[in-house]
Amino acid sequence: MLYLTMVFLLADIAYGFHLIPSHWVCHSWIGSIVLLVLMSSIFGYGYWKYNQKARVSLDIVTAKKLERPLMIVLLSDLHLGYHNRASELKRWINMINKENPDLVLIGGDIIDRSIRPLVHDGMAEMLRQINAPVFACLGNHEYYASSKENQKNSIKRRIFTFCVMKP
Repeated sequence: MLYLTMVFLLADIAYGFHLIPSHWVCHSWIGSIVLLVLMSSIFGYGYWKYNQKARVSLDIVTAKKLERPLMIVLLSDLHLGYHNRASELKRWINMINKENPDLVLIGGDIIDRSIRPLVHDGMAEMLRQINAPVFACLGNHEYYASSKENQKNSIKRRIFTFCVMKP
């Protein structure tokens, strides 16, 4: 909806400055088809880009003496839930474990608005299959999951337990 709103706003501005003809904007099949093609292209590109997850290697130099080089995996914005399901999480966990990390960091937005699918689909147990210590912080989507303060605290504890505590 955001992109559609932006396209309409840009079309109105362009129409206001007479950059596009009125027959493209008002009661127009051509305008509708152009808008449909444009929005389909934007969403298609976004979906393609979403599926192009890549491993990015960063070498970090430190002045501290280390016994050996450390392999740290950083994830963020998992948005687990109704969109990113258990099968996708399993694929990600396999990718993580193939790296044989010393440490895994999760930088927020573990859930996407609701903890229910994580509990229902057993994603909490799946997160415990990561073969390294996991440290996570909460993002804004964990706070979107509830409006009452006591429910927020409950969600914080559950997420922390899912990600950091191993049985």
